[in-house]
Amino acid sequence: MPLAKIADPKRPEAVVKFRMPPGLKDPSDDVSNILAMILGSAGLVLKMRMLSWGALIVAATTWMNTRLSAPTSNMLTSGFSFAMMGIVTTYMPLFFNQAPILDESDLN
Repeated sequence: MPLAKIADPKRPEAVVKFRMPPGLKDPSDDVSNILAMILGSAGLVLKMRMLSWGALIVAATTWMNTRLSAPTSNMLTSGFSFAMMGIVTTYMPLFFNQAPILDESDLN
């Protein structure tokens, strides 16, 4: 038995397009700011260069994705500062070459 052609039951005039409600903030900005601060502080504490570079990349992407209408937040500044502190502390031994501190047990 062949199927009969059924007309489309949707009415195009009744379709309502989705619009973002005003006043809602995009939570992805906060998540990426927190990720930048976590990566930066982990790179600072663990002295891992790749974590610090990752924090700088995430902070830069967050800065580039912020809206012009959004006020500048302190989280964005702190994400950049943690990333830069991590990079500076991991590369500091290359520029300020210090002799390692030896214990008395190392001298014998």
